[in-house]
Amino acid sequence: MTERIETQDIQKPLQRSFSLTIVAPSHRTISCSAKTVMVPADSGYIGVMRGHQPILASLRVGVVKVTPIEGKEFWLAVTGGFFEMIGDNATLLADKLFEEEDLSPADKKKFEEGPFYQMDSYPDDLKKDQMAISFLLNRVN
Repeated sequence: MTERIETQDIQKPLQRSFSLTIVAPSHRTISCSAKTVMVPADSGYIGVMRGHQPILASLRVGVVKVTPIEGKEFWLAVTGGFFEMIGDNATLLADKLFEEEDLSPADKKKFEEGPFYQMDSYPDDLKKDQMAISFLLNRVN
């Protein structure tokens, strides 16, 4: 007698993803199908995947980690904003957004040597920018 083997329904990659849109003033819009995203909410880091309960969170200065369905994971720095996920659509609205490739080699060197140099003398907005860039460049992978 032949034994019948039940096969599980293996989900296709797109069925395990959600639509992610990242928007910030003076920055290109980033859109992708993502497996996961981790955002710096005021209450701590929040990670979401497809099927997450609806959420609306305010963001603080920190690093956003995106794992797209295709390609390599990438990191962005934000100075604040909002994150919303409803159904299989997530939107991140950032006050300011920094990508590592946006920074010059001189900027990278400055932040890697001492991320918070002389920050007390800077206005609050510039402090947030500096903190976000420092977090991006000095993140632990």
